[in-house]
Amino acid sequence: MDNMLLRIQDLVNNPTPRVPICLCLDTSGSMGAVEGECTPTGETVYEDGREWTIVTGGTSRIAELQEGINLFYEAIRDDEIAVYSAEICIVTFNSRAQCVMDFANIERQGEIPELEASGDTAMGEGVNLALDLLEKRKQEYRDKGVDYYQPWLVLMTDGVPNGSVLQFEEAVSRITEMTSNKKLTVFPI
Repeated sequence: MDNMLLRIQDLVNNPTPRVPICLCLDTSGSMGAVEGECTPTGETVYEDGREWTIVTGGTSRIAELQEGINLFYEAIRDDEIAVYSAEICIVTFNSRAQCVMDFANIERQGEIPELEASGDTAMGEGVNLALDLLEKRKQEYRDKGVDYYQPWLVLMTDGVPNGSVLQFEEAVSRITEMTSNKKLTVFPI
């Protein structure tokens, strides 16, 4: 409830047109894969629908994703307009989708959550949650008379979805419709 009051108060106090941005991040088990110089241990593990060889050394995909998020936040902080306009939300998906950071401008957000790789790739569920949150935020802007730019969905993933096929098909349909109607900008990475 306190977060909702802060969000509404910010809409009233900051007249800058907004751009809602949802970072939809793959935190499935495959994001724990390591690249670069590494040494196999001889052990294997079954994760995210595949068998993986355990290694030492190298850099994990989840570490690269974490670094990418940090760089994105730095770029927003360094831009005089974006720092007041960009409102960022973070959704993660592995075996389930969840909102780990609600919409707020950089000045009001706390620490970027530490991402951990585990589980399957419920991409459809993650994208649908992200789209629902973007729609809700746009409605809050309209209700408070705040101008806004076309929302951004930044989808960062390394793999193939293995969650609900129906959820995935719904996500694809929603994105196709929204982008065709110029209601969403998607950055798939």
